[in-house]
Amino acid sequence: MKKVILLTLLVLTLVASLSVGVAFAGNNGDGPKPGKDFNGPHFNLNILGKVNIGEGDMNNPDRHTIFIPLVTDWYTDPCDTTGPNANNGDVPGVVSALPEKGIRLKIGPSPDDSFYVIDGNAVYDKYAEIQMPAAQNGYDVYVSGKGKPGGCLDVDAYLVDVGGTTTTMYFIGHVDVDRKTGQPKWQNANFLLYDSGGNAYFADPLDNYFWQLYNNGLRLMQIRFYPTPTNG
Repeated sequence: MKKVILLTLLVLTLVASLSVGVAFAGNNGDGPKPGKDFNGPHFNLNILGKVNIGEGDMNNPDRHTIFIPLVTDWYTDPCDTTGPNANNGDVPGVVSALPEKGIRLKIGPSPDDSFYVIDGNAVYDKYAEIQMPAAQNGYDVYVSGKGKPGGCLDVDAYLVDVGGTTTTMYFIGHVDVDRKTGQPKWQNANFLLYDSGGNAYFADPLDNYFWQLYNNGLRLMQIRFYPTPTNG
């Protein structure tokens, strides 16, 4: 499956380079609301920007919150970024180095059909971790900047493919989560987690898949995971 995922990612990279406007049309904040039923069954994860908070992992199987700095370091001010490229300028595809600024949210496969917050505090060590089910076409994923207007956050997805004696690093995609005036807008973020065949980038436990987050004043990013309906 790994070869299929990486081949698909390379194809998507070529498509993105030829037609960026089409491939990333959903990144401007005008996407649909989550699911056909906004209040239907889903897992809700809140990314909270904080100036200060107690130390510790804050891990709890029933936890639905992760704390990050209200203002992180960044390469480019998140309020100034648009389009498909990463905050540090990476374009989708193979990269030579991983980002060091911002905070890292590692996403890995859970041992069952549940979500787990393994590390819910990135304020001090710039690292958080969750586990989620890795079934094919498992979830429709939406993100939104909530709360009072103001603040911007960038989400960049990366995959480190550990294969045999070689390790290859990929930048998958980017989403701007900006809380501007008016009502909060939802964006579909499926392409950050799944390839076009529905395979989860984070499914292989030997690989390292993560989101790099850069925050400038956003107090709440909400992520909703809606189970994808199964046929029959």
